[in-house]
Amino acid sequence: MIRSTSIAGALLLGAALSLAEEPSGRRIPITDPDRLAALGFPRDAGNVYQWFGASSGVSTSAAAIQTPETWGTATGFTTVSPSSLRSEHGSGLLPEPERAYCELGAGGQGAAQEALAQLELPEGAGLDYLQVWGYDDEPTYGLTAVLYEFCQAVGFNPPTTTLIGSLGTIGANGYTYDATPLNGYRVNNGQCGYSVRVIFIPGDATCRSDQIQFRKATVLWHRDVSPAPATATFGDVPPGHPFFQFIEALAKSGITGGCGGGNFCPDSPLTRGQMAVFLAKGLGMGWE
Repeated sequence: MIRSTSIAGALLLGAALSLAEEPSGRRIPITDPDRLAALGFPRDAGNVYQWFGASSGVSTSAAAIQTPETWGTATGFTTVSPSSLRSEHGSGLLPEPERAYCELGAGGQGAAQEALAQLELPEGAGLDYLQVWGYDDEPTYGLTAVLYEFCQAVGFNPPTTTLIGSLGTIGANGYTYDATPLNGYRVNNGQCGYSVRVIFIPGDATCRSDQIQFRKATVLWHRDVSPAPATATFGDVPPGHPFFQFIEALAKSGITGGCGGGNFCPDSPLTRGQMAVFLAKGLGMGWE
């Protein structure tokens, strides 16, 4: 059963923001020291944001979530397994092939224990959902999984961090699954990196491994055909042409240089040789 909580967890409850009350399609700065600390940042950290996205129109049906494709413009996914997590701050987080759980770390009783996993996401993809599987039978505490974007432009520019979405297991009673929409947040690998942080909140001095466990997280995404530019690349395919966006996408991707003379020849037949060039460039086929 999917619970509707979009920002949850023992450390986040007191400072959680309501998505419905925020402007859509915006990055909102996070400045509250308590909330910054709860998310694992210094209390005086700057350039930390929360993303509030407009609806992406992506299907939320069970079939779309359970049977994603990993090519074309259909939905794909990137999965975070327990073994991919890397512990932060010497916290004592223990990864296993099928789960990750916490034990008492250097911070003492009640100290949050954190781990990170880097995500590999397609350039330009729109992010649709963050899903988390776990086990939590601790009545007071739980774990929180948070999806972050870390960006720094070329040159001497300060880095920025954006909180795209988060989920928590607080209130769960045993095995748990939750999902939250990411509203089409666009991947920018040229300047940014993406990671999932898992924050364990121990329930007692030993944080027993049978209480709070991370099993898996998945980020669902979809590829798009890139938006059409304002200026046409080919003289015979102007902006009003019905295939303008798609021909421009081929040109931008380096798949075609046109038919010569600054034209694309959209109505000319395609030879088998030209088809081979399109497919080889489009699929990145080659060898050494």
